[in-house]
Amino acid sequence: MSLTRERPPASGTTRQPSRVQTAHETMSPLPHARRPLLWSQVFLVGFLVLAVALHPGFVLKGDEGGVSNYGIHLRTAVPYTIAFGLGAFFSLEAARTRAYPTVARGGLVVYAGLLLLTLLSTYVYKLDYGLKLVHVGVGVALISFELLASAWASLWIRTTAATALFVVIIGGFVVAGLTFLGQAHLLFIGESLTTLGFAGVVILTEKRCLSRRAAR
Repeated sequence: MSLTRERPPASGTTRQPSRVQTAHETMSPLPHARRPLLWSQVFLVGFLVLAVALHPGFVLKGDEGGVSNYGIHLRTAVPYTIAFGLGAFFSLEAARTRAYPTVARGGLVVYAGLLLLTLLSTYVYKLDYGLKLVHVGVGVALISFELLASAWASLWIRTTAATALFVVIIGGFVVAGLTFLGQAHLLFIGESLTTLGFAGVVILTEKRCLSRRAAR
């Protein structure tokens, strides 16, 4: 059997990529810099953890308060502001990406708005009882949105991991609700469970969206 050399492409023609090469390039994940939804949760969770590390006494005590305590003290206000500010910014950036379903993009706009309202109301809620009610109302709206959005995402993704994270969010919602009704003093734990669970669901949703786009 003789071996023949592959002829080079004729001048002026473009060599077409092989099917294997095309499939590999299509399935390659986007660089992290082009994944705003991932970064929204990285900055939100990361800088909130930093704020807690700087002064854990604000929340880790018998009659613990909520995450908002970190927005009214100079030492922790900077990481708190970065967390919510960049979380909202990258959520809005993700809402402009057509890789996500229309309903998800609309939800991201609402989510970004709630993050910004939470941040802004934090600075003033200690000044007046009415402002405190506004801040509490925004907090209730945010945690309720996270619960509903996670329910939709879990049904859409349909994976064990998404279901487990949704259960975590339900647990956080219940704990926060009991605290709101005066039956417990575990607001920080409730907020942490919902925030971490929602971050996990968001990242899984993004992964699913990118996989669907790559398969087209």
